[in-house]
Amino acid sequence: ASYQGPSKYNQCLQNQLNELSKGIRRPNLSHLSSEEKISIEVACSSASYQGPSKYNQCLQNQLNELSKGIRRPNLSHLSSEEKISIEVACSSASYQGPSKYNQCLQNQLKQLGR
Repeated sequence: ASYQGPSKYNQCLQNQLNELSKGIRRPNLSHLSSEEKISIEVACSSASYQGPSKYNQCLQNQLNELSKGIRRPNLSHLSSEEKISIEVACSSASYQGPSKYNQCLQNQLKQLGR
């Protein structure tokens, strides 16, 4: 809104502050693995352009989805080639959040018979 002049920009800032005061605060992501945290932040990156309230809501939605879904499976027993192959196969799912990514990893492990 800054290209429309300072008045519009200031109004946009005020609207974002009002929205933030009514919405949820940024949820705590410290209990997540670094992979899950990154996946959530990537999945919510487009919401960040809609303001902090929308971004925080997206983060919360992703956390809720993750709490209902499976956690990241242990891939340490795989060879490095298998691990890389699974992670590449699931790379697009990582942009949908950790719950979808973890489900993809689990499906790939099942296909490997592990």
